[in-house]
Amino acid sequence: MASKTESELTVRGYNKAGKHHLRQVGVGLLVDRATSLPLYYTPYPGNLHDSKLFRRIIDEIFGVIRGFADGSKELTVVFDKGMNSDDYLTLIDENRQVHFITTYSTYFAEDLASLDPKHFEVLDTPKNRSLLLDECHTDLLKAYRTNLNLWGRERTVVLTFNPVTKRKKNPVGEAPRPSSTATATYAKTSISATGITGLGSRNRT
Repeated sequence: MASKTESELTVRGYNKAGKHHLRQVGVGLLVDRATSLPLYYTPYPGNLHDSKLFRRIIDEIFGVIRGFADGSKELTVVFDKGMNSDDYLTLIDENRQVHFITTYSTYFAEDLASLDPKHFEVLDTPKNRSLLLDECHTDLLKAYRTNLNLWGRERTVVLTFNPVTKRKKNPVGEAPRPSSTATATYAKTSISATGITGLGSRNRT
């Protein structure tokens, strides 16, 4: 589309490929995991942040999902920390059948981010089972579960410890990075916060 052509949808905005000089249009798409068939879509301006879009269409999306599922089942939404806002999470909390899992920056939980790995337990995952068969015990993914008051409520918080990531971030001979530099992918730990009392979800977007 020519730069002089007027459009409310096609505008310049953040571009993951770094092509910020190009006009773009966004498309929100909901697909079925099993069949990959589209269930819902909506176009939106190319400069609209994902979190703002999601707040606009959250009710529509939940309605579509429930239309394809048993109405008595619960729904768990999974998103990254870019969606973490009081308004957005309040919308989810108000619906008893909808729960969420999100990432949480270790910058705001440095005590947890610097927790000694001895407190972590080995996870029962296909990758870990394979590592155990190969006797690669030093590469096992571990986790620590606790509770933390976030966004006005007590939430279940799961910290994961990946020794492979730690070795990449802190090679032998280099001093460990201080916890004050912690981010969502800290050298030792990443944090996930959940709005559910248990981590077993029935449906997931």
